[in-house]
Amino acid sequence: MTEIQIRTWEMHRIAEEGIAAHWKYKEGRQGPSDIDKRLQWLRQIIEWLKDIRNPSDFVDALKEDVFADTVYCFTPKGDIVEMPGGATPLDFAYHIHTEVGNTSVGARINKKYVTLKTPLTSGDVVEIITSKNAHPSRDWLDLVKTTRARNKIKHYLKTKEFDLYARTGHDLLQKALRARNLSLSSEEVKEQMDSIIKGSRVNSLDELFFEIGFGSLPVQEVAMKLVRQTIAAAPRKKKVKKDRTPGIIVQGIHDAFVNYSNCCNPIPGDPIEGFVTRGRGISIHKTDCHSLLRLKNDPNNDPSRIVCVSWDTENLPGRRVTVNVVARDRTGLLKDISSCISHLNLNVEESHTKVIPQKHQARFRFQITIYDTNDLNNLLNQIQNVPGVISISRTMRAT
Repeated sequence: MTEIQIRTWEMHRIAEEGIAAHWKYKEGRQGPSDIDKRLQWLRQIIEWLKDIRNPSDFVDALKEDVFADTVYCFTPKGDIVEMPGGATPLDFAYHIHTEVGNTSVGARINKKYVTLKTPLTSGDVVEIITSKNAHPSRDWLDLVKTTRARNKIKHYLKTKEFDLYARTGHDLLQKALRARNLSLSSEEVKEQMDSIIKGSRVNSLDELFFEIGFGSLPVQEVAMKLVRQTIAAAPRKKKVKKDRTPGIIVQGIHDAFVNYSNCCNPIPGDPIEGFVTRGRGISIHKTDCHSLLRLKNDPNNDPSRIVCVSWDTENLPGRRVTVNVVARDRTGLLKDISSCISHLNLNVEESHTKVIPQKHQARFRFQITIYDTNDLNNLLNQIQNVPGVISISRTMRAT
């Protein structure tokens, strides 16, 4: 398809740049090529500022939309649409109009039906198929590449499904607090909510719940802030008992002092046993821990030093676990792995990355706070399914 416009240079400058730019050109201060570049940049900045308020999102927009490769597509009427490399028909739909994007159900590229996640290539003629009954879902955020489309989807979800995500966030935070023997309805937690809201950069409690339910705020991070502030505000005598039995119930011993062994680093959900040490309380091991088996088989140890212990389900502790990942190096690998962690609302305490060019491999080490083995197993399964991942393992020894 070819579009031809015939007009004089003066008509072109006024149509594209306006009267002010036309005057500046007449003054001879800049050449037309400089004006074109500056005005094009300014137009794009203004367009982003309509949708972007978060500075980090603005930086993402620069990386994704400005420095990415560009593809040129056509509407069925022959209009040219410029899109960043990797853009999909859903990005194309939101570029045409917000309502077109919100009601998209499919697309035809060069008269062939395709899904909304199909990458576009230069020269494609794109037709968007819409339905009045269609509307965005959170999964759409994984289908788009442009900042404009992503912000339009988020805006729709915040306005149309605010209550749903707010209820989900409320339930998630309530569950996380109950695991630490707290409740949203308790006076101690209510007193700390104002500082949590300010620290999370939201304007109300409902917005805080929404961000948690939407996945923008890790629920475990919010819960831990509440726990720390509640404990810090409580009288000192109330927290001694909590510190002496961090999530462990010892059969036959009241208010026992326990510590977690570094050799196997047990987490809630692991089968565990206790070993009475000399001067360091009861050491908690996994039942299949090699160190514990060696202690059991040592004839010099009294068998009574092995005690029955269990997890306190009303006060489960957060345990730091090291997860190691080996994968074939590629663009976007770290982002895909990080998405698995954030979707499960897990908190990353530390992360390290090492690239081995000779082997075309990347190695990652994440230290993640885990509250249940089910969360850990779900995380390992999701990361294993990330394209390019070769192996994934949990380090038993605490680091």
